[in-house]
Amino acid sequence: MHNVQSPRTDDSAIEQEIKAKGLTAPRVTPADIEANIAGERYFTAADGTFGVAMRHDGTALPDSDGGPLALLTFCVLVLRNGFTVTGESACASPENFDAELGRKIARTNAVNKVWPLMGYALKERLHAAAQPFVRGEPRAAYTGTKTVLGTGPMTRGEYNTYRGWAVPEGEDQSVGGYLVEYTDGGKANDSRHAGYISWSPADVFEKAYRLA
Repeated sequence: MHNVQSPRTDDSAIEQEIKAKGLTAPRVTPADIEANIAGERYFTAADGTFGVAMRHDGTALPDSDGGPLALLTFCVLVLRNGFTVTGESACASPENFDAELGRKIARTNAVNKVWPLMGYALKERLHAAAQPFVRGEPRAAYTGTKTVLGTGPMTRGEYNTYRGWAVPEGEDQSVGGYLVEYTDGGKANDSRHAGYISWSPADVFEKAYRLA
């Protein structure tokens, strides 16, 4: 019998294979996932039920004691937009319980729930960008006056990080620009701002606006 090594299927191995094959179209990467995680919390079912792991008689229950609720570990990931996902790790045999390993497995299971969320968000952006503008043609030229709040300099990459967005591969993240907040109309699209915000390249912004 020949020993055949099973292919690695962890995120880092898959990422290496994608790069090796030159697949450069926009996609979500492991780095995007990690950059979108703003915080993480861990607790066992015993912690959540009693505040601390406890026996039925009310005495403290060590993780190694084998209490059923102490063998179920939860990971809560808080994403940059405030959305949360959870992952769990259950241990059948109390003798095999290891708190650190339980947290690692629970986090992996939580991260697996982030992939489809960020994949959907990326697909939405790609779909919107691909749609041709038809309504209202032929176009007419308009000149308007608008007051905005400009924060900068801010590169395209810094803006994507600020919004918690996955960065399309191949997009130049070093382009200088400004975060633009519209103060005279437009529904707010970020809870940290009162007005609608977007990013503008520096040359476009500086041609359109002058310091008030």
